Amino acid sequence: MGTGQIQSASMLVPYPDTAYRAHGNYGIQYSLKLPLYKNTRSDQKVSVLVQTPIKEDQLSQSGLRFFTRLGRQVLFWGTVRIRYKDNQGQPKTEFVHLVQTRGEPGKPLALLKNKPGDRSLVEVDFLYPPDASPPQVLTVSIQE
Repeated sequence: MGTGQIQSASMLVPYPDTAYRAHGNYGIQYSLKLPLYKNTRSDQKVSVLVQTPIKEDQLSQSGLRFFTRLGRQVLFWGTVRIRYKDNQGQPKTEFVHLVQTRGEPGKPLALLKNKPGDRSLVEVDFLYPPDASPPQVLTVSIQE
């Protein structure tokens, strides 16, 4: 995605018929904590989503790119747990089963309305499923 990073562990001995770095990070558990702090004067809407953008070695100037018409090729499927406090301050835990195709922008897993000075924590947990195809991106999107 234009970062120059390789986020796949090296293989000590690959199988002869396997592509280099084809093993990815399958079966890895991700437990992410996203501390959010609202330090501007206006209210804002925050959404947290998983996206499956078009894979590019060079990131375009406009950022991540997506298809306007989705294809049929499924690249990610699995259950994501998201925990946060809703807009009334009540703790929420939701399990969302995602099925995403190549180039899909995704839909918000959580929508929060933050007021100036608000602090919140969003936690996202999932196992990276076998046979999924990267890239997937966890996105925090802010609208003033």
